[in-house]
Amino acid sequence: MTSQTECAYKCYYGNSCLSFFYTADDRCFLLDEIMELADSRLTELPNTRYFKANIVNCPGDAGYKFIPSMPLCYKLSTQKLSWSGAKAKCESEGGRLFQADTSHKLAWTYHNIKVTGGVWLGASDTAQEGQFMWTDGTEVVDPMWRDGEPSNTFNQDCVVIGDDRLWDDAWCTGSRLFLCELQTTSCL
Repeated sequence: MTSQTECAYKCYYGNSCLSFFYTADDRCFLLDEIMELADSRLTELPNTRYFKANIVNCPGDAGYKFIPSMPLCYKLSTQKLSWSGAKAKCESEGGRLFQADTSHKLAWTYHNIKVTGGVWLGASDTAQEGQFMWTDGTEVVDPMWRDGEPSNTFNQDCVVIGDDRLWDDAWCTGSRLFLCELQTTSCL
């Protein structure tokens, strides 16, 4: 026996669920399709309700995945680029380099991003040394710097999440993987 709410959660967090049936006897049937109103299957089952999932428009063909708790789409690149190249790539896809600008996003990156060699974030101090800003012009607040960072060794200006999941300032010209984010739109 499953409640209608539990069924909705199963569909929402399922990998391929686009809609579901919920029956009068508390059964849940997840579907990988959206049915048209004229579909006879919608009228064949008495006392059964049909629901469309909350569809999030993450461009899956571009490698983006949805984070329901934020909500936003993210992509960890498979290509290594300089910081400016990574910024341009994210922007060309309608997004931006990932901004860990809330406590929730900070925690998410800490628990989910661990890549050998580090990952570019969307922060730098290229405009003013020592003043780290996100690419949208807002100030970086509560950064998760590794001990002794930012060091600005030989003019390091761009922020990377290191192997230990803590932040470091690095040379912007280095090639690294990067994290992009897209704001989401949803519909019912």
